[in-house]
Amino acid sequence: MKILKPSMREKSRYVLFELRGGTWDKCKVRIIDRIREFMGISFFSLAGVKPVDNLSKENFFVLRVNRKHLNMLKSSAIFINDCKDSPIFIRSIIASGTLLKIRQKLREVCENGTD
Repeated sequence: MKILKPSMREKSRYVLFELRGGTWDKCKVRIIDRIREFMGISFFSLAGVKPVDNLSKENFFVLRVNRKHLNMLKSSAIFINDCKDSPIFIRSIIASGTLLKIRQKLREVCENGTD
């Protein structure tokens, strides 16, 4: 079997989200389920949405997604408004193709706070 060329690979993007009103550990399952509901099972599997747990902090989390479905992932965050009977608010901070850029932005946001 031949190895795929880099130009033939599916490119992925990483999205840094801010979570207000809850923590990532408590709301992880609910957030992923709501994204799956919004996208549908077929688009969810095509988008390849996966959490990056080693970068997820208390109020911030990172999701990996196929670049073609980036806008759908961002728009699905609008419809997530509750977690275990408490209201939450999710907003996307930055989308990047590399984890290095996400780490830098996460460090910057944690030091300076959000706007």
